[in-house]
Amino acid sequence: MLREKRELQYLDFNNTNLNPDLLQILSSEMENQCMQYRDINLSYNELDFRDEQSQQFKTSYVVLQNLRHILEHNVILNHLNLSGMKFRKNQMLEIFNSCIRSPLLMTLHLNDNGINVDHIMFQDALGIFKIDPNDLPPQRKILFPDSTFFRESI
Repeated sequence: MLREKRELQYLDFNNTNLNPDLLQILSSEMENQCMQYRDINLSYNELDFRDEQSQQFKTSYVVLQNLRHILEHNVILNHLNLSGMKFRKNQMLEIFNSCIRSPLLMTLHLNDNGINVDHIMFQDALGIFKIDPNDLPPQRKILFPDSTFFRESI
């Protein structure tokens, strides 16, 4: 389907109940055409990273690798929504490391992936994106005994 759509720039599969198998097919097609997308929304289609021995984990990991390839090779992507896809910390850090290679990426949505409860991951993310916690606006800061961490909302 996507191979025939050479002019397609905006891809929105938000909350379409795609399982990891379907997301693997879709992301493989997207990877083959990765240079054409400006906006990708795959939010609330759940992957499964719970059991490393399961087929669902392996399939979900292929999806992650395809997304990373897109991020690292697409030079016009400026909006990516991966909210609610059930990424875990390791997968989120992989996405962050790929995002910094995407030259025009301006917006990244990762809501509902458990990120705002993991303060150490926040610190890691700030480091990956080279954001000084002191540069965050006051309403985005929360103080802890040993550090300042970013938080989506209070």
